Amino acid sequence: AAAAVVYGNPFVCFRLRSKDVEGPDAVFHASVYTGSSLPDFLVAKSAFEESKGLEAGQNVKMFFSHEKKKGMWYSGKVISNKYEEGQDPWECVEVQWTGDTTQSLVCPWEVIRE
Repeated sequence: AAAAVVYGNPFVCFRLRSKDVEGPDAVFHASVYTGSSLPDFLVAKSAFEESKGLEAGQNVKMFFSHEKKKGMWYSGKVISNKYEEGQDPWECVEVQWTGDTTQSLVCPWEVIRE
């Protein structure tokens, strides 16, 4: 289990609990210097690593949420994955949505292979 508390830019403190240790030593704190700003979100490394393998022609789905109604799943096909190691992966995957002529650039960790 982990909790994050922002103590003011640019520091964050994580309170972590070990699964392998019991007693007072099970909980520890880690303060992290985050630079000039905090990230908007975090992506699990496993999700990011898996997403790098998306290839043109693969079927994917993505959940879109809407402000005024419940979100829904959309299916589509990968047109291209422009991710290159060391480059910004933001919106590097182009998807053609099923039943629509719309193509979108999305972050690779947002789509799930079908």
